[in-house]
Amino acid sequence: MIRGGAPGNAAYGLPDSLNFSTFGGIMEKTAKILLAALIGLGLISATASCKKDTAEKAGEKIDQAVQNTKDAAKDLKQDTKDTAQDVKDDLKK
Repeated sequence: MIRGGAPGNAAYGLPDSLNFSTFGGIMEKTAKILLAALIGLGLISATASCKKDTAEKAGEKIDQAVQNTKDAAKDLKQDTKDTAQDVKDDLKK
């Protein structure tokens, strides 16, 4: 018998190396390890979400290029209007 009068492993036909009294400790350690792993994964995912990956950087560059093209088109349109007005003014003279 072990601890508090409980029958030993031999009474259940189990080897002596398997001690049921240690299962509580194993479960507690396993729970602590799982909790630590979950906290670690949470921290990793939180820091990973802050970093920009290659695709996001490429998308931002594409967005900037589109905006630059729109700005250039507006400038060209205005320049064309200004030139057309200058030509009209010259023809009236």
